[in-house]
Amino acid sequence: MKLNIKTTKPGRDGIWEIIRHMNVFTINDLMKYSHMDHSSIRTYLSALIKGGFIVKNKRPKGAPLCTSHQYQLIKDNGIHAPE
Repeated sequence: MKLNIKTTKPGRDGIWEIIRHMNVFTINDLMKYSHMDHSSIRTYLSALIKGGFIVKNKRPKGAPLCTSHQYQLIKDNGIHAPE
């Protein structure tokens, strides 16, 4: 599936915009569309999990270990990225 996602916002604002657009996503999705590095994205996702904005979905039973974890937006506070 090809998505037309573009963000002009830098950093966390851009990641948040992509998360809101996709709703369910992987770190690889965020890297592809935001052009940010894995470590920065992972750090931000950890903060969003702690803040109750997203959850990390369990890997489907029987899925290979190399399968990327999916995350899901559960609390959308609008266009401004949570800190």
